[in-house]
Amino acid sequence: MQSAPMIYELTTIHAAAGRVKDVIARVEAARLDDLVAVWSTEFGRINDVLLLRRFERSASNAETKLLLGRADWLSALSAVTVDIDVTQFQMVPYVCDPQAGSYGALHEMRTYVFRLGTFNELLETWKKYLPRRAMMSPAPIIMYSITGNLQKIVHIWTYENFEQRTLVREKALDEGVWPAPGGAERWLSQENALLKPAIFSPLR
Repeated sequence: MQSAPMIYELTTIHAAAGRVKDVIARVEAARLDDLVAVWSTEFGRINDVLLLRRFERSASNAETKLLLGRADWLSALSAVTVDIDVTQFQMVPYVCDPQAGSYGALHEMRTYVFRLGTFNELLETWKKYLPRRAMMSPAPIIMYSITGNLQKIVHIWTYENFEQRTLVREKALDEGVWPAPGGAERWLSQENALLKPAIFSPLR
């Protein structure tokens, strides 16, 4: 019997001005279970710290582990945090669960909102084009939201530096490898952020 997909929980912590290092230090000190990755923004919304955790889908833990009223590790963040957002995801069916390891010093998170009714077509199109694109630079995380905005897909590409990112993206476009076709008709909005993985991040 095939096991149920893992739930991935993306927590975006908006640190108070000048307190990003404090937030990261307190997250590290919490020694969180099931931690997949920790990033801070290099380009994007200033002062964001992002955590990705995963856990099995079950009656006992299907709800968020980050209940805001609890006196747990979040309490240590209250003095250095402006707000916090939590969204749960699943990996797309043909993408393996992300593995710990070093993928590159620069990670790019791209967040797209797609039109209602286009999700299955999106998955089929990406399934065809993604393997060649992932050979040019790894994409360890491609997931879709199952809470909040249910039209959201988040994908993370990894690079050694900004210069490699530019070269890879230009080559992918020139060779017709990526982006996958149909995006102009499918996307309602697109955002990106360039992220720096924390030293203690399992995926970095």
